[in-house]
Amino acid sequence: MGYTAKFLLMAFFSIVLFMVILSCVSIVLDSADSGIESNNQPAYSGVNYSQTNNSNLNETTVNRTEAVNVSLTNNSAVNASSQSAFSTTYHSQTYTWKYDGREWSYSISIPDDAYSYYQNKSHTRGDYNQYALSDYDRKILGQLVDSFREQGIQNNYTDDEVVLNIITFIQAMPYTSDSVTTGYDEYPRYPIETLADGGGDCEDSSILAAALLSEMGYGTVLLVFPGHMALGVAGSDNLTGSYYEYKGVRYYYVETTIPGPKIGQVPPGVQSSSAKIYPMVQVPQLTANVTSTFVNADSHYAYYEIYCNITNQGPGTAQNVSAYIYAEAPPFDSTKAWTPQHDIFIGNFSEDGTGYAKATLRVPRGEQARFACVIYGDNFPSKDYYFKSFYQS
Repeated sequence: MGYTAKFLLMAFFSIVLFMVILSCVSIVLDSADSGIESNNQPAYSGVNYSQTNNSNLNETTVNRTEAVNVSLTNNSAVNASSQSAFSTTYHSQTYTWKYDGREWSYSISIPDDAYSYYQNKSHTRGDYNQYALSDYDRKILGQLVDSFREQGIQNNYTDDEVVLNIITFIQAMPYTSDSVTTGYDEYPRYPIETLADGGGDCEDSSILAAALLSEMGYGTVLLVFPGHMALGVAGSDNLTGSYYEYKGVRYYYVETTIPGPKIGQVPPGVQSSSAKIYPMVQVPQLTANVTSTFVNADSHYAYYEIYCNITNQGPGTAQNVSAYIYAEAPPFDSTKAWTPQHDIFIGNFSEDGTGYAKATLRVPRGEQARFACVIYGDNFPSKDYYFKSFYQS
């Protein structure tokens, strides 16, 4: 073979190798240049991604305080029915209670598909406020709130009196334990489930009350005690009774499981207990799984295509979601990663939204690695997800 032919052949293989290296970064959305190194030495760096501080408190522990002054007046009521056109079959319940010296009733029909949707959602979250904040039950809960408001207008009730009526409606619901109705020792219900099931325990009625009053525009929190849960309603300094202060606002204790207790009246069993406060702030929960596919290898590296498949379990929209994808290097303590690493901005994920980020990573021959994906954003806690560690021969 002549010198010219050898030169052309070497040039051809150099171009091919250059194109292979350029193809080593592939993502669903555009990302910054990853700076792939072309030397033959194993290269790693520190794990580093541009996460903002999103450690907003989802719970706070505070002590009870007693206020003495004027309390809300007791009057109001409602008599209405509600039905949403989601499906042709429904879970129907009629609730009755006494308020303002008369009896009231409310009939509601929950579409089967809405009920099944919430039954199939996760019930394992310990931050109970999140059960009250789903985006997809707003229409049904809004209709219920509107019915109370309409009856309030007809009876010349103030907004505070409408709130008291909603509280009385919930206090009159039948108390049912989780173990009897669901077979689980602990089963926090979404508001739609509580309405369709005809009642629940203290956590269920408190979650429902928080959802309804939040929909009405009132400041509410959940008050969690050892073995008990109640509602906290924002009130001014001129109210009487027990309250728990959170971020400068007084939240007055509301018992939701039995008829009769007034706002600020704490049962003896919880009077000496501190409360964990859960504010009505959506904190979406994102989950992901990491998969890898072998692409090719050369004498120095093996190349893999990595998918990070993401789901927003809610509640609410996850804002400015990003995925940081890398091949972790020993000792697998989130401090070292083989280069390149990819910080990929994806965007917003609505509740139940799904998506993925994709990148091509390389692992030095004869080295260990573990593929990792960190999901982070503005309004939810970041979390690391891994694909099993392996030895690259």
